[in-house]
Amino acid sequence: IIFITAFEEDRRRVTAAYQSGAVDYLFKPLDADVLRSKVTVFAELHRRGEELALQRRRRYADEVRRAEAEAERDRVAAVLDSLPDATSAYDHQWRWRYINPAAAELLRVLGRDPAALIGRTVWDEIPGLPGTLFHSEALRSEAERRVVEFEEYFPPLDRWFETRVVPMPDGFVSHSRDITARRRSEAAQRVLAGVGTALASPLDLDAMLQRLAEATLPGLADWCVIDLVDHGARSVRRVAMAHVEPARTEALREISRRYPPEYGSPTLARRVAETGEPELVPLVSEQDLLTIARDGEQVRGALALGIRSYMVVPLRVRDRLIGVMAFVSGGR
Repeated sequence: IIFITAFEEDRRRVTAAYQSGAVDYLFKPLDADVLRSKVTVFAELHRRGEELALQRRRRYADEVRRAEAEAERDRVAAVLDSLPDATSAYDHQWRWRYINPAAAELLRVLGRDPAALIGRTVWDEIPGLPGTLFHSEALRSEAERRVVEFEEYFPPLDRWFETRVVPMPDGFVSHSRDITARRRSEAAQRVLAGVGTALASPLDLDAMLQRLAEATLPGLADWCVIDLVDHGARSVRRVAMAHVEPARTEALREISRRYPPEYGSPTLARRVAETGEPELVPLVSEQDLLTIARDGEQVRGALALGIRSYMVVPLRVRDRLIGVMAFVSGGR
C-alpha cells in the first residue's frame, strides 16, 4: 500500500497510514514516474520475498523428508541388527553398505574387520566366495532382478548356510542362516540308514565293512578307511576304503597298497587302536602328516586325497576291539 497525502507536516496522519499497512507515501501533486518506480521496486521486493518463502518451505520439506528417511533407516537397521541371521546390504557394485552384528561376527571369524569392509567389494574381500554358489546365485539375482534362495557349505567357516539374496532399488540385501546342525542331522540319518542296510546284508566281513565305509559317505566325511586289528598276532589289515570321488578312491587304494598299515607304526589311527578311545582332530597341518608319514610321497598323496580334519572310532565286538574306522574330511 502506498498512500498519498497533502499534509507533509502532519506526522499523525503518516503514522496512522503506516499502522494501516502502508509501506510508503507520496505527496500531492503526484509524479507518475516516481509512483511507477516505487510500485516496481515494491513488486520486485514482494516477488523476492515470495521466492525466499518458497525456498524456505522447500528446505523445510527436504529436511522433514531426510529426517523421516533417516528415522526409517534407523528403524530398519534396528530390526536388521536384531536378526540372528547374517544380514548384509550392498550397492549395485556389490560393495558393502551395511553389516549386521551376526554377519560381523562371521567376518571376524574369517579375520576381517567389519567396519573396514564398508565400501569394499565382497568378491574381492572374501577370497573363498568367487566360484561358489554364493557367487553365481547372487549374480543370477542381479541379472534376473528376483529373489533367489539356496543352500551351500562354506569351507572357510566349516558351516552350511541357507541364503536369500533380495534385489533392492539401491542394491541388494543378503540373509544367511546357519543350518549346519540341520544338515548334519540329515546326513547322520542317511548314514544310519546306509549302515543298517550294510550290516543287514548277507556278505562276508570284508565285504560288509566295505559297504559300511561307502555308506558313511558323504554324510560323515570325504573318505573313510577301516583297519582290522589283531593285538594277539600284532597285525593290522586294511579291509575297506572309500572316497566320495570315484577317481580318488583308486588313488586311495594305491596309497594303501604302497603304504599298508603296520602294527605299532605311526598312523592316524594308532592311538585309538592302542587305547580303544575315539579321537577327533579338527584341523590337520602338513607338519602333523610329516610325523606319521613314512616319506614325503605319502604326505603328498594324503594331501591330494584331501585332509583337513579326521575322526577315528574303535570297532568292538562284545567289548573286544577288533579294528578302527577313520573318517577324513577334505574341507567340505
